Amino acid sequence: MRDIETSVPELLDTRSRMKVFKHHNAKRDRELIGGLVARKKFLSRSIISAAFSLIEAFLSALFFTAVHTKSFGSIICDEEFLKFAASKALRGVEI
Repeated sequence: MRDIETSVPELLDTRSRMKVFKHHNAKRDRELIGGLVARKKFLSRSIISAAFSLIEAFLSALFFTAVHTKSFGSIICDEEFLKFAASKALRGVEI
């Protein structure tokens, strides 16, 4: 979560600094623009990666809870789902 919290403001700052170059000479400012584009791509990938990690942790916790409570919210789990959930809860989620 901390990665997302720090990356989003930096990404917004980088994007706002890129707006200045909309009508500039791209050849002259190429190095500076290239650095900003690279930073934007890096931050975007970092945010996506952190979001997927959060989703993985959330799903793993759901499966772990389902295995130990034998239910998924108010739904009672059958043995097939419990086996699936147990395999995902123990080694992380890769669906």
